[in-house]
Amino acid sequence: MSKINKELIVMQVKQGYSEVYMYKPTLIITPKHLRNKKVFVDFLKGTSANWKDGRYFFRSEEGTFAYFEIRDGKINLRRVANNGKKDLIWQKIKF
Repeated sequence: MSKINKELIVMQVKQGYSEVYMYKPTLIITPKHLRNKKVFVDFLKGTSANWKDGRYFFRSEEGTFAYFEIRDGKINLRRVANNGKKDLIWQKIKF
């Protein structure tokens, strides 16, 4: 897997497709954001404070790094994709 300090592309999920999120097209996640799930979700809350409710994911060269939904200011972080694979974040985050 590529280095964590690499830029990830922020994608917004729309009905039937996804596109680069125009207000925040890239994001850098560092090891300090991956200490545990709570730290990562707090980082997402701070980063996405002004984002619209909806579904988003971070795309890396290897695939989907993290997929989450924002609803009423709350973050719901997905663990497993529809195809049964875990998102890459679960390989990096410490529990």
